[in-house]
Amino acid sequence: LPALHPSMSDVLEGVAVLVVFVASVVVNGLVSAGVGVPLTNVEVAATHPVFLLPAGFTFAVWGVIYLLFLAYAVMGVVPRLARMPVFKDTRPYAAAGFVANASWLYFFNNQYFWIAFIVIVAYLWTLVRGLQAIGFTFTDVSAGCGDYAVRLSVHAAFSAATAWVSVATMLQLEINLLEEGYFSSADLTAAILALLGIAACARAVDAADVAYAAVTAWALFGIISNQGADSTWGCASAICPTCLESDQRICSNGREAPLGWQLTCDPSNSLSSGCLIDKSNQIIGLCQFLIGAVAVSLVSGVLRGLLLTRSADAVQRGGNASAYMSMDPKEVGPLEGSGRSDDRRRSSRGEGGPSGVGPRLDFKARSVTHGLRSAHGAHASRHGHVFTFDGVLSFGSHSLSHCAFCGCALAAATAGAARAQCRRLGRPAAVDGGQGG
Repeated sequence: LPALHPSMSDVLEGVAVLVVFVASVVVNGLVSAGVGVPLTNVEVAATHPVFLLPAGFTFAVWGVIYLLFLAYAVMGVVPRLARMPVFKDTRPYAAAGFVANASWLYFFNNQYFWIAFIVIVAYLWTLVRGLQAIGFTFTDVSAGCGDYAVRLSVHAAFSAATAWVSVATMLQLEINLLEEGYFSSADLTAAILALLGIAACARAVDAADVAYAAVTAWALFGIISNQGADSTWGCASAICPTCLESDQRICSNGREAPLGWQLTCDPSNSLSSGCLIDKSNQIIGLCQFLIGAVAVSLVSGVLRGLLLTRSADAVQRGGNASAYMSMDPKEVGPLEGSGRSDDRRRSSRGEGGPSGVGPRLDFKARSVTHGLRSAHGAHASRHGHVFTFDGVLSFGSHSLSHCAFCGCALAAATAGAARAQCRRLGRPAAVDGGQGG
């Protein structure tokens, strides 16, 4: 890892994020136990059997997500890591997301379903913004092993949460519609699933996003399980006992099933012991197809990333030779120490040396040129940009190469090497490179 010297404010910001995270976990534990709220997530899920609802065991993914965010929060207070851009750029979104998560639990389990929907949309927005701030792909190892491991850990937390909350947001919408008197059909649910699947496939191809693909596939598997023959989804055996034990509007609204359960769960009703909603083979088939599509997309994304990485490496390996060959022969002198008599002859003609028209670029100068190529090849690979070397080191105009895709300038350390070379050749030390890229 690079030597980082964080200010106290960076560490304190990390501590604040850790405190907010711990508070959100505590709220989650209390709500799950029914403390401070009239209902639990399990009770609401039992009385709202919409097609997008995964089986109960799949919600254990929250344990994985919380562990990933715990690692993120703890690493964010380590002085050596606290000032890394991956933490500085994501802290506001992480803190806002933790607050939104805890708030959603309160509103949802108090049956403020539409307020809860607004909150979960805001939660999803913070996660998406965090992913964008990280800008990570699984096949990008150009930043070095240490930096890669840290960014991978942070990315996995935001990516896994984004995938699951995307499904949860659509699930919340179907629950809200059921409360309003509309039961979402299998056809409507299929369209929602298709959108979720397309998003997962896009992430898999574009960023080889293993975490996003895995969590989406896990949610789809949970939906398949809930639509299985052995599931109690949509059955009175799961709905009616919950209605008797909890005070929910859907259990007392007087509507017929599946829009309400008051009449259905009456002991005198013969339907109170059977399944009230038919399972959907359409949903099962679509989820199976989407799992396969996400898997294929992930393999394609990994292969694509590896090919891009190899291409960037090839550009860097060929940088020194091609850069030297592209120089103007008049500006290229012999290697340092290999032709001093020729240097003297050129100097006497006013053609070379520090006082000549064209400064001689010796081996050290060409090494700097190669360094410029390597730095920008790594930059282009890290950010998924197209790398183009549009010139060599020119001490006359003090221009440097740049990434043609985004116009980023050289890193400060590399620019410093160029300045030192300018001074050694007796040229002005100013370098036209802008800010570090």
